[in-house]
Amino acid sequence: MSEAQASDAGIQLRALLLFERLFEEPAARERLLSREPPAVRDAVLTLEAASSRSRSSFPTVDGEQPARTLMAIPRSVGDYRLGELIGEGGMALVFAADRGDGLFEHRVAVKLIHPDCFTPSALTRFAEERRILARIEHPGVARLIDGGIAEGWPYILMERVDGLPITRFAQDHGLSPQDRVRLIVEVCAAVSAAHGALIAHGDIKPDNVLVEQSGRVRLLDFGVARLIEGDGAGQSSPLTPAFASPERRAGGLPSVSDDLYALGLLLAATLGSAPYPADLAAIIARAAAPDITARYSGADALRADLLRWLERRPVEARRHRPAYVTRLFVARNRRTLAILAMALLLVAGAGALAYRGWSEARMRSEQADANAAGLRRLSRYLLGDLYDRLAAQPGTAQRRAEIAAQAAAYLSDLHVSPDADPGLRLETARAYRRLAAVQGLPSVTNLGLPGAARASIASAQHLLAGAGDDRRAEMLSERGWLAIDRWALDGEGRASIALTHEARQDFSAARAIDPRDDASRLGLIAAAANEAYDLIWTLDRPAEARRMLEASLGAVRDHTWPAPLARQAALLEMRMLARLGDAEYQAGRVAESLDHFVAADRRLDAAIALYGTTPQFVILKGEYAFDIAGTLEEFPTRLEEAIGVADRGIAALRALLAQGTDAAAEKKLLVLLAEKAVLLRRQGRIVAAITPSAASVALREARLAGTPADPQRMRDLAIGLAPHAELLGEAGRHADACAAAERAVAMWARIDAAGHLGALDKRKNQPNAKALQGRFCRP
Repeated sequence: MSEAQASDAGIQLRALLLFERLFEEPAARERLLSREPPAVRDAVLTLEAASSRSRSSFPTVDGEQPARTLMAIPRSVGDYRLGELIGEGGMALVFAADRGDGLFEHRVAVKLIHPDCFTPSALTRFAEERRILARIEHPGVARLIDGGIAEGWPYILMERVDGLPITRFAQDHGLSPQDRVRLIVEVCAAVSAAHGALIAHGDIKPDNVLVEQSGRVRLLDFGVARLIEGDGAGQSSPLTPAFASPERRAGGLPSVSDDLYALGLLLAATLGSAPYPADLAAIIARAAAPDITARYSGADALRADLLRWLERRPVEARRHRPAYVTRLFVARNRRTLAILAMALLLVAGAGALAYRGWSEARMRSEQADANAAGLRRLSRYLLGDLYDRLAAQPGTAQRRAEIAAQAAAYLSDLHVSPDADPGLRLETARAYRRLAAVQGLPSVTNLGLPGAARASIASAQHLLAGAGDDRRAEMLSERGWLAIDRWALDGEGRASIALTHEARQDFSAARAIDPRDDASRLGLIAAAANEAYDLIWTLDRPAEARRMLEASLGAVRDHTWPAPLARQAALLEMRMLARLGDAEYQAGRVAESLDHFVAADRRLDAAIALYGTTPQFVILKGEYAFDIAGTLEEFPTRLEEAIGVADRGIAALRALLAQGTDAAAEKKLLVLLAEKAVLLRRQGRIVAAITPSAASVALREARLAGTPADPQRMRDLAIGLAPHAELLGEAGRHADACAAAERAVAMWARIDAAGHLGALDKRKNQPNAKALQGRFCRP
């Protein structure tokens, strides 16, 4: 969307808002129209001519709905007695309600959703979705209190908010453009918090953004579209065409990108009539761009650009030409520059020379600080916003590798030492940790460079070695996260237990200094999840792991995480559900194990519905496909179902890898190929099973050849060789079976010599490889 298009959109939005108000206040028609410019008045007249009902496209619509069934409206829901009707739309009625049991006074809003909006499958999902939405705790979001079904009507019990729609509040109070933008900044903060919890709004518009008399912004109906969304049976989720993205109007489900589009149009509507200031027009154009990839990466990024505009700093939505940057610098520093000019005029002779020397020295110092700050901002942009955009698109591996190399060079050029300013050290260490993640952390989309990742982590550790400063708690927390990352890179055998202990120590120390620090709180939960993994796979104690994971799941679910950590917490919740499945499986509780794996997969589906099918989510789908298929293997009547699950995961991962290399995707693919071989073998299809098994072993060999000393890749190969040897032997290929068994034995010996052999491998996997060697390599 160009700036001109943003201006046109603003005119149309202003006309739609006025169009709605004229319907509600016909007596004020002349007065309201007289305030508007000709372009807006003309647009209103066009809308009126097109609709005899004066409703047009502004109210929320609900796709193709069947004719409404006439049903009596309940007089009460739960403990609340319904009062006056305060809102009405195509899908629901909203009533004021008071608590009717006399225990205490409590006024709420009750949304009755018409039963025809729900299919039977949607009704079964309603309770689970309500519990998820009730976990949104943010001062800018009207809280969902409860819900249920009363006399056939699904209902949602919400916090009652008394206020005006944001556009009406801005107009009635004569707010300046700056104050209007500050309101949208608050909206973005609330939206970002919910997005972090994997929940999209789906219907952002002025009527759903109320401003209380105090000026506090409150969002209504957050996630209601999620509760009412269709399931492919001819229904679609609610939307408002005037604020809906092209994807939503085409029938897509609510997502982060759709909310960003609506926020851009909400900004235009709140500002009022076009033309807008050039920077704000550029921000609107980027947020509401027709192309998804051109929009902001999230509500936080939009909020940051609005804050830049408020601070008279260059916005990311515009190109930073020198004249533009200089003009804003002067605007920010008029008083300082005026004082400096007066000082220069007053100073003469030697005094002027001394002043000039002092001034030049200070300028050099400030320039050095500015250069360092600029490099930090640039590295954060490269490793954050830009990299994340590319990582969400397939076929960008080469470009991502170039960006990581650029960011590494910029960080190196900073020359930050352990005795530098604590804030500078902390920021640079965080950038190095992010760089390590994209270089080679197996838990995320990465470039398959574990050696480079270790070097980046070492650089971050070096910068955090100092003690005794006012950023100590943050530094300890960051050190804890570095230990978590080192666990992901090298956490096999005895080393993993030591790294988990180190992470716990750092996070606990940080919490002792600052008990309110949420990063260290989440870090302790992540450390517990890693310890549970060690209990399952290294120490062979699944019952203890199950108890630890259940407690950790409660901890991550019971806390309200701030926006920067909410998405990370949601992903950690998925991971713990899957690990709980591992613990149940190793304890012999197969049915319970399957339930946990399916729950993790469903949670992932919610994230995909919100953020789209990103490479990271494809990789996780591959992981959960392996978990589910491997568990279904235990049910003889469900082998075909298991093969179907595996095939879908394999196809998705291969499609992703066809667009470019990705180490995390390769890891998931190799285990899924091996699982398919196991399933075919269970069906007695030995020859057919050799093909995916051989493909899995070949991929393991290729990965180890790239990094020969990597303990995880050594173990991957050793694990894969044993079942491959068995298959070859059963097919009568004894020489090939012997070679595979000998390679497995040698690999386990290398792992043991390097100190990475875990208890489970020592008890089970290494002896199995030796038994296969004895079986197939007889003289």
